[in-house]
Amino acid sequence: MTPADRNSELMQLLHFDAGDLALNRQGKLSPRQIEAEQANRERLKASITSASHRTPWLMMIMVIVVLGIIVVALVATGTVATLQQTLGTALLPIIGIVGLLVILYLIWIPISSRRSFQRTQLTAQNAPLIETLPVYSLAGKLKTRKDYDDNTNSTYYHVIVEGKRFPVTQAGLKTFHNGKAYRLYFINVDPIGRKALRLVSAEALED
Repeated sequence: MTPADRNSELMQLLHFDAGDLALNRQGKLSPRQIEAEQANRERLKASITSASHRTPWLMMIMVIVVLGIIVVALVATGTVATLQQTLGTALLPIIGIVGLLVILYLIWIPISSRRSFQRTQLTAQNAPLIETLPVYSLAGKLKTRKDYDDNTNSTYYHVIVEGKRFPVTQAGLKTFHNGKAYRLYFINVDPIGRKALRLVSAEALED
């Protein structure tokens, strides 16, 4: 496959054209790429907002369910009766203290989540304007990589040039040819304090 053929595949994969590539070579995003990146930011903000509203309630429900299971197990196994015989009147104050700690924890969950969301919002507001983001380039032999995360049961795909890793889709891993030379154009995305390199275009080079 010639570099021209590979470039045609790259344009389809990364959704850019010759005009976008010309501006990327000058270190700039094209108007279309700026619009696409703005849409990415909005989707990310919406996802974070939704998670910030949903997560505290899920955590609270989970805590209550776990505590309920523990209480039922203690009663069913006779542990509560044993403790009552051992501790006597001291059992009620202990139960009261434990209950108070649980209530305080349940109150802390939404407060902590709200503060975290506010910090994220502040970071997003201070993020550089998309129009001002420089486009960087890197050229060299490309390596493809596939990683599986046991914790999330997810597979992640990357291409690597000069030690820098760029996330791609499974289709991207098939489009880029391992061991071939490429010039990658990318931006440093940092809308909410999570640094990441995002490919905006690429071109195949003569080997």
